[in-house]
Amino acid sequence: MRNMKCSVIGNGALALSVAIQLSQKGCTVTYIDISENQKIKNRYLDKPEIVVIDRGRYSVSLSEVTDNYESVQNAHIIVIAVTSSCYEPVFAHILPLIHTGQHVLFMPACYGAILFKKALRESKIKDLTISEATSFPYVCDLSDEGLIVHGKKQTLTIAVSPLSKLDYEIKLYNSLFEIFQPARNFLQTSLDNMNLTLHPLPILLNISAVEHSASSFRHYIDGYSETVGQLVERMDAERIAIGEKLDLPLTTALTQLKNYYGDSQAQTIREYVTNLQGPYPDVKGFGLDSRYVTEDVPGLLVSASSIASQLGMNVPTINLCINLANAITNRDFHKSGFTIEKLGFDKLTTIEIQNTIEH
Repeated sequence: MRNMKCSVIGNGALALSVAIQLSQKGCTVTYIDISENQKIKNRYLDKPEIVVIDRGRYSVSLSEVTDNYESVQNAHIIVIAVTSSCYEPVFAHILPLIHTGQHVLFMPACYGAILFKKALRESKIKDLTISEATSFPYVCDLSDEGLIVHGKKQTLTIAVSPLSKLDYEIKLYNSLFEIFQPARNFLQTSLDNMNLTLHPLPILLNISAVEHSASSFRHYIDGYSETVGQLVERMDAERIAIGEKLDLPLTTALTQLKNYYGDSQAQTIREYVTNLQGPYPDVKGFGLDSRYVTEDVPGLLVSASSIASQLGMNVPTINLCINLANAITNRDFHKSGFTIEKLGFDKLTTIEIQNTIEH
């Protein structure tokens, strides 16, 4: 894969870690920073050499760090690794540049591939291969020292459209990441994004502690009391039930955690994430204005709630979380979120939805 051209579009440390991984595999990588503060671009514009701290310390060079989308036109692989609220402007920038034969990878799964396919149908661009990975490979953050890696997932699922390209795409991406297993479709990958389960409730139910010191509030260690843990389990069960209704083999959050980071013998989500030897003890600094609320509630919870409603299902804990987020932030996430109407599924049967996604 040496010298394969890749463009990674991102707005944070997780996306940067993907660019670093591709560069380590011999690809020529342009990182396109679309964050509001342009922190990554400004830091690495003149010298795109990133220090990585991961069981040691080493440097990785990228071809370019920029805010310009031009590299997309000549890229073999385009990785869209942005928060879900950025999909619309990113699509507007890349649709005039993309062309037949390119490979587009969404990471993490948050209905981005479904929305992109909808945009492609409206623009009449054909013969692109689109993939979507459930999550990012790494748990990491960016400090003054460099990119600090806290953990790496051992396995991830990935869906591909058209389905006929599944084997080729799995082989392609495993030559770069070595961790992918096939998922059925983009609805499965998005519903299997366990951020729906793990992220919003611990903030919303610990709002006083978060507001007093968001920078030091440890999301998992401080946020997961016994009661919060029980509610998180209920919400995860509702997510799994939506998958069962759609005949999609979703994976519980606890099983995903064990698959990603190893089996600690934990019996509950709370036991796993509060383990000081686990992947999350240093995760902190996420407040009400963080992606754990402002992205995951409209991008994941609202979508799950809307799909459940279409299926005639009751998901009280998911709806409770959305309503709490609306009340506490004084926003209407139902209005801004990815409802089934925005996904283009409101007039389709379950079988028609599956066919639309898979082909």
